[in-house]
Amino acid sequence: RSLDNKDRDDQQDDTEACRNESAIVLLARAANFCAENSLALHLDGARLFNAMQKQGVELEEITRHYHSVSLCISKGLGAPAGSLLVGSRALIDEAHKWRKMLGGGLRQVGILAAACQFALENNVERLSQDYEHARLLAEGLSGIKGVLCDAGAVQTNMVFMTIEDESKIAPLEEFLAGQGILVLGGQVKRLVTHLDIDSQAVTEMVKACSTFLAAA
Repeated sequence: RSLDNKDRDDQQDDTEACRNESAIVLLARAANFCAENSLALHLDGARLFNAMQKQGVELEEITRHYHSVSLCISKGLGAPAGSLLVGSRALIDEAHKWRKMLGGGLRQVGILAAACQFALENNVERLSQDYEHARLLAEGLSGIKGVLCDAGAVQTNMVFMTIEDESKIAPLEEFLAGQGILVLGGQVKRLVTHLDIDSQAVTEMVKACSTFLAAA
């Protein structure tokens, strides 16, 4: 149905209320809604550990609202591959069945499991280093003429930079590639710091962009 003015006002009020609430409070609201309507709630936890550190809470404070959780160990934590599905015994048994039916089983995966275990035990606390590198990257890029980058918008390890002159996008990518820096995308580029990006790499990226745009 179409929305009348009251409906629109109510939606705006709800949107404003959500902006003023913490992510943890919003999770609890979603969980309550699902419980009231007999719905299961699943968390795609590709960046769960980043959210945990950003919110300053224990993992259980986020996951307790969900019936099932998927965790990606290769994003942020540095494992070469690997994801986990967490849920009730009945759900995991069902997932095993469907994995086999769809041909998703792997053999001799102990070496991958070992890498995931190492990442979980050693690479969670160090995520704060990625956030610091992202902050330094954004601050450096924000000072380059021809680049728009809001350093204040950086929350974890993602930085967004906009190349003001579209005609310079492809030449910049080519120049950076020549410096051993691979950057893809359109006018707005998402840059993600991670385990393999150190402060020197951040400095080199900022210097390379500055050098090219100053000469272009």
